[in-house]
Amino acid sequence: MSFLLLLTLLMPAQTFVQVVDTAVKNGFTDEAGKWEILETAVKNPEDLPAYWKDILRDHPIPPSMGTSILHDAFLYRTKHMKAAPGENFEDYQFPNELQYILDSENYPIRVEYDNPSDEALAREVLDAAERSWELEIGQWGWWAPPIVTPEGRFRLYVAQTGMGGGGYTAPRGYYSETAWTDCVTYVVIDNQNPVSYAGIVVAHEMNHTMQAAMDCMEPSSFWENTATFVMAEVYPDQHAYRDSFLGYFQDNPYMGVDEGNQQNLYWYGGFLWPYFLAYTYRQADEPPAVFMRKVWEHASQNGMFNDPDYLHALDTLLKERGSSLVEAFHAFTRARYFVGSNSSELWTVLPGVQNFDPSPYLSARLYYYGDDYSSESTTAPHVFGVNYIKLNATGDDTDRSYTVKLKPKGDEGDEWHVQVVGTLSGYLYEADTTAASPVSLLLKNGVEPSIIMVERYRWPDHTAGEASSGADYEISIEPTVPLPVISWVAPNALKRGGTYDISVYGFHFQDGATVTFMPDDMTVNSVTVLSDSQISLSLTVPMDAAEGSYDVTVENPDGGTYTLQKVVKVEGQVEKKDDASGSDDGCNTSGARPSMILSILLALGLAMSSVRRSSLRN
Repeated sequence: MSFLLLLTLLMPAQTFVQVVDTAVKNGFTDEAGKWEILETAVKNPEDLPAYWKDILRDHPIPPSMGTSILHDAFLYRTKHMKAAPGENFEDYQFPNELQYILDSENYPIRVEYDNPSDEALAREVLDAAERSWELEIGQWGWWAPPIVTPEGRFRLYVAQTGMGGGGYTAPRGYYSETAWTDCVTYVVIDNQNPVSYAGIVVAHEMNHTMQAAMDCMEPSSFWENTATFVMAEVYPDQHAYRDSFLGYFQDNPYMGVDEGNQQNLYWYGGFLWPYFLAYTYRQADEPPAVFMRKVWEHASQNGMFNDPDYLHALDTLLKERGSSLVEAFHAFTRARYFVGSNSSELWTVLPGVQNFDPSPYLSARLYYYGDDYSSESTTAPHVFGVNYIKLNATGDDTDRSYTVKLKPKGDEGDEWHVQVVGTLSGYLYEADTTAASPVSLLLKNGVEPSIIMVERYRWPDHTAGEASSGADYEISIEPTVPLPVISWVAPNALKRGGTYDISVYGFHFQDGATVTFMPDDMTVNSVTVLSDSQISLSLTVPMDAAEGSYDVTVENPDGGTYTLQKVVKVEGQVEKKDDASGSDDGCNTSGARPSMILSILLALGLAMSSVRRSSLRN
């Protein structure tokens, strides 16, 4: 049994791409061999060696991955100037022509197919290609793909790909007739697609051909972000197909907006990024797809290096419109949270996102009155990624202020941004900092449910699609003015009927603080704050007070409270003595001498006896 077959038996959940990656890590093939295997698996699976055919049969390439595999293979060969077998960059090769042909009467488009049973699908593909050409090129100004075929038409093939649906766009070489770096391409639509899906699949792939006509060097992540966005602009009544990818993006907000690979559908759900950009920064009456076309225009270059990449091109375009990439990233961080079930009249800014579910993954839930969180290595933010933290209120709103402190731990070149967004009042507090430099935000609005957004980015020293890993941080929330703390109460052994001078010791006591007891049986006669660490009070324990332990609470004027439980104990009652030794157990009465008190009581008793005798006589 070969190593690869054994691998697939031991790890059946792996995709074909993952199996090939594992083969590279284990020395079964090299990086060049990896891309040759993957490209062959997409375009000509029957040409694979037998063991790779077996693996591909059990782990077929998903319909959504064909274009990105071919594009990444093309970029690899460009970077290393290694042509695939039988390929020359100046020799535009196409698949063999198929038996049946449909030519457009309005546009230079040809659809070929080999099976008469595919005719209905092929006609729908032609209609969809014409619609895409009319809207994307004719109305929105995307650049038409280079045409180098003998018949002078752009080719789409309807054939079996082995992917069970979808389609792919294949770059075939750089087009030397233009002054910029563009590519010749063709499109294959899988014949297993339902006819009803053909429109949106074709619109997606045709946009890839136009991207390649403008800038063949951009990373696959932006190819897929853009094409997934544009296909629903061409077929707005089929936006549900686009929306179905959103969860892959929202479940991983820590990843950079420019990231993605063939391991999942993250970059398809990333359509939300161009959706936000187009609908936020377009000019009046400018179709959203036109804004994205202008991003691609700004990204065009002449050469084998992707300079400028789309992020730098986007920054240039946004600055022309009074914003910038970094400002847009901050705004997008807010916008992507308030969608679907999180939609808000205060914060939702994008049209139609009330049905965009799910909302982003929450890294943590914190609470007011003191809480903290340390990022987890698996979900710490990448470059141009974000963590969302829910800040929950735990009681009635107060006027207290709180401080959110962020301490990042990333590379020196990293920049960090923290936003705290109030979901009720609509407040926004935000601040910038750099790696290893703490920053604090003062929240003045009191307690309300809020969202903390911790962003990490690196700009302008970052290349679109550059691999990134998470950077850790710590975040805490505390009252801006510290909560009071009680350390001890003395005396704390009390008796019913006594009046005591009590001292409460601790920290952070404010002038005007109050002291209460629970059960609420005590009578607090006066409270004096001697310092921020000591309070003096006069306390009377009523004769009907309950015996047992009592909690003591100090509340500062700003609403901050602290309770020390079962610190005071009431047991028994004060016993009066008839000598001059004073009251029992250190209890102070009104301050009169005991002999004087006794005299007064005797006099009062004689007077009452006289009144009683007089009443009896009458």
